[in-house]
Amino acid sequence: MNKLNPFLFPNTSPEWLGLYRTLFFGTFFLFYFGADFSGWGEVSPVFWRPLPLFTFFHLGIASAQTLAALQLIWKLSLVASAFGWHSRPSMAVAALLGTYLLGLPHCFGGANHVDNLVVLTLLVFAFSDAGDGFSLDSQKGGPRQPSGSYGWPLFVIRFAIAATYFAAAVAKLKNSGAAWVTSDYLRGLLAGSYFFGEVDTPLGLKLARYPMLCHLGAAATVATELLFPLVLFFPRSRLVLVPCVIFLHAAIWFLFDMSFAQNLILCLFWIGPSRLDKPVGHFHHLPYVWRRMERDGNRNSSL
Repeated sequence: MNKLNPFLFPNTSPEWLGLYRTLFFGTFFLFYFGADFSGWGEVSPVFWRPLPLFTFFHLGIASAQTLAALQLIWKLSLVASAFGWHSRPSMAVAALLGTYLLGLPHCFGGANHVDNLVVLTLLVFAFSDAGDGFSLDSQKGGPRQPSGSYGWPLFVIRFAIAATYFAAAVAKLKNSGAAWVTSDYLRGLLAGSYFFGEVDTPLGLKLARYPMLCHLGAAATVATELLFPLVLFFPRSRLVLVPCVIFLHAAIWFLFDMSFAQNLILCLFWIGPSRLDKPVGHFHHLPYVWRRMERDGNRNSSL
């Protein structure tokens, strides 16, 4: 087990973990800023099919007014977590309310499998020390040394992302085998998305006229998903596989009008060098600069 510690708990600077915290919570606050979950409180209970998590904790349907209040508190907790203000309680509230609000549509038959990574990331941050760097809370103490306690959250999040793509490739090969690549399945999807009015652009219909191009696109999709776990072991592979995933999601969005925006945002976790045990620029000096300014201001006022 000791041999796995450097891999599972890599030495990471608190500033790097704090930077990822800021990017994650700040970006998802903007993403969900206009989201309104209160309407689910007015849906008839006859459609209620709770997830196992909701059943286990006996979670029911809140009223529209209650959901409106909960979503306001949740969005405020996202902002507080992004700035690192009272990080632990803020991230805990964001995780608890986010799990409920994002899981609520799934209890009415909705199927949006991009929410699972968001909820998992919220929970990981809630149990982490992500507020020790690059935050308002970090100004209350001196700089902290890189350690595995700042590295395990990034490993868990990155592992979950990589496993999701790998599982998608395995599902394709398990259910369809080589036919997912060699058949006209992708051609049918491209043509159907236009004929059924799902997209306005005829680009997909034009691409469907070239069978070989469609086969190559299907093969590239499976290969990208199947090989994506390499980013966990070979940092240089991120230079190829991460842009491929971004292009894949952008193409799906444009050709099929299927948004995987949450997955695109989570690509932020692949930003940065392979070693994260060095502070981010000079941000580790900010607490001292802040206290020095306060001390000088108090000295001048006393004079």
